[in-house]
Amino acid sequence: ITKDEMQGVPHHLVDFLTPDQAVSVFDFQKRAFEIIDDIIARGKTPLLVGGTGFYISAVIENYQLRPGVVDQKLRDELNALTLEALQERVKEFNPPLTLDIKNKVRIVRFIENKLADASYEPTLEVPKYDVLIIEPEFDREMLNKRINARVKLMFENGLVGEVAGLVDKYGKDAPAFNAIGYREFLPYNNLSDLKNDDLSAIREEIAINSRHYAKRQITWFRRYLNKYIHKDLSTTLLKVHDFLT
Repeated sequence: ITKDEMQGVPHHLVDFLTPDQAVSVFDFQKRAFEIIDDIIARGKTPLLVGGTGFYISAVIENYQLRPGVVDQKLRDELNALTLEALQERVKEFNPPLTLDIKNKVRIVRFIENKLADASYEPTLEVPKYDVLIIEPEFDREMLNKRINARVKLMFENGLVGEVAGLVDKYGKDAPAFNAIGYREFLPYNNLSDLKNDDLSAIREEIAINSRHYAKRQITWFRRYLNKYIHKDLSTTLLKVHDFLT
């Protein structure tokens, strides 16, 4: 998001890491709780916008998480596998549909948790906050048009140069390059000399991956339709038609 798009509204947990830094759902939840509590203490209402369903749910449902204890030998062995090999390996553990099987880092973490006999679905406590979920509801054609337009804008705003600069500074193994919009460039060696056909293929792959991601988001948040988490604290989902149009 650009400063102009922020329109003077403070945005938190945006642009707070460098591309070579990783963040876990435990880290995100801890930081989010601190910021939300501070905003509420100042008499304001925070908006939690996005994103990865598991991370959002960890905050609004107060998942009881623990800091990960890394088995570095296991992680190195898993990281040495190709994405295709990891995709085959993860099938042994019956992964949820919400797991992004094109994201190497997510697959590795999922397998680590399973091999450590850690539950992928964490235990729940009473939620900390009352939550109203507002879901913009677009028909599929409109959603795809918006995604395609956003990808086009990313390229117009200099995505290729941004990725090339980050690769030069941090290398292709940086955690940031598991994100949609970055990872699609990784198969190409000379990013500063991409052909038009290459750029068209990358742009289309980003759009496809974004559409798949949006579908997973819709599936994840559907769980909150008319769901009451606790008798005293509820999460309600409100669908808004033609929101932002």
